[in-house]
Amino acid sequence: MTPTATGRRRARFGVSTALVGTSAPSAVLLGADGQLAGGPVNGGSAVIEFVREIREQLAEAQAGGELSSDG
Repeated sequence: MTPTATGRRRARFGVSTALVGTSAPSAVLLGADGQLAGGPVNGGSAVIEFVREIREQLAEAQAGGELSSDG
């Protein structure tokens, strides 16, 4: 691995550790602007609930006309 690739790998690990910690599984939601929009959550049950809540919010936004149904 080149020094540049090694540095990028370490930077990504540092960001993921800062956002999510070291537990697995973990999840965060990033907005279209790249900013943290939800989470972090840790643990299987918490991740499942987090995804469920996001899906509900997206469905409500789509039903309210705030979100296009185009994929």
